[in-house]
Amino acid sequence: MATTPNVVLRTHYYDLKSEGREFYSSNMDDDYLSYIDKGIKTTKVRDYVAYAGDDEKSSGIFSANGLLSKEEKKELREELRETKSTIWDYVISFEEKYGKENCYSWQKAKDLLAKTLPGYFKSIGLDPEKTVWYAGLHENTDNRHIHLSFFQKEPTAYDRKSKTRVYRRGKIPIAKINGLKVAIERHYLEPVEGVARVRKLMVEETKKSVTGSYTRDSESFKFLVRKLSEEIPLTGDLGYESANMDGCRSDIDAATDLVMENECIAPKWKEVLDEADERDRKMTLICCRQKIDPTPYLYRPVFVKDIKRRMGNALIKEIVAKRGVEHRKAMGLHHPKARQRLHMLTALDMVLGAVAMSERVSQEAWDAFDEYEAKMRQFEREKEKEEEME
Repeated sequence: MATTPNVVLRTHYYDLKSEGREFYSSNMDDDYLSYIDKGIKTTKVRDYVAYAGDDEKSSGIFSANGLLSKEEKKELREELRETKSTIWDYVISFEEKYGKENCYSWQKAKDLLAKTLPGYFKSIGLDPEKTVWYAGLHENTDNRHIHLSFFQKEPTAYDRKSKTRVYRRGKIPIAKINGLKVAIERHYLEPVEGVARVRKLMVEETKKSVTGSYTRDSESFKFLVRKLSEEIPLTGDLGYESANMDGCRSDIDAATDLVMENECIAPKWKEVLDEADERDRKMTLICCRQKIDPTPYLYRPVFVKDIKRRMGNALIKEIVAKRGVEHRKAMGLHHPKARQRLHMLTALDMVLGAVAMSERVSQEAWDAFDEYEAKMRQFEREKEKEEEME
């Protein structure tokens, strides 16, 4: 297993009283923007990368919208001079081969930051819409590196003592910085191969399975439907993850597991899980290189939890709807035996309709699979567009 991180992230911040802030706030002639833009030969440069002595090579300053024009740089300098926000300075340095393969142009660097920074800003309490960032890709050393700086347009944190909005303090928790490193490497993961599905065929196979081939576990499913019709409450929060469902969630999971074991769905489910496992394997390697716990970044546990929630809610909806019909009919009946008969008929109707019910529940699984594939296809299209532009 590789031990050298593909990404090294060094950070610093400058508040209003920090020594050296004038360099980053453009309150001196040779400022940080000039350095990022084209490099400056001065001992005042406060850099974290060990330079080889070559002249600085940079493609210029860019933001999420592309390279900055002369006028935009002027406006940015004015904002930096006036802001009372902390100014953060990051250097994202790549392992030599990794950087040359993945971050070989300012467009690649821009796309990386545009995709990863909004989530990172949210995680550290910054509003992405109210945070200004700019960067430059430097190629003067064997290790490609990105100089990144950002600051707040306006204060957004609420201070209880002063009862006013204040700027965020500069120190960032190491866990959040680790999260950004993981996000950067995850950005460069090859897209997992989408599961090939055709909607028409998928629907036909699903109908076939739940009307003719759903034999091995059909009795088990009917039993669980009958049991859940008595367990699931009619009032309160009826969501799968609600405390109201604590007493019957295990039976709901057992029923949806039977649906997933259907001979039509099971092969597709296995394909998706295999793909998720492969992606998680790559993510685990990334985290091990960074000496970070991979648990929060694994995809499979989140996907499995989400699909159980979706299918569980679909099953709850089906059962509650039938129970609701029974309840409304029972309001017009006064004799206990008549109500009991209605209840028995409703339970029977649920059992007889279990196959159709399983079809509707399984559709949630197919929808989740489709969304998974759509995300992968979108990712691949974006990759193709980037390559065409280059």
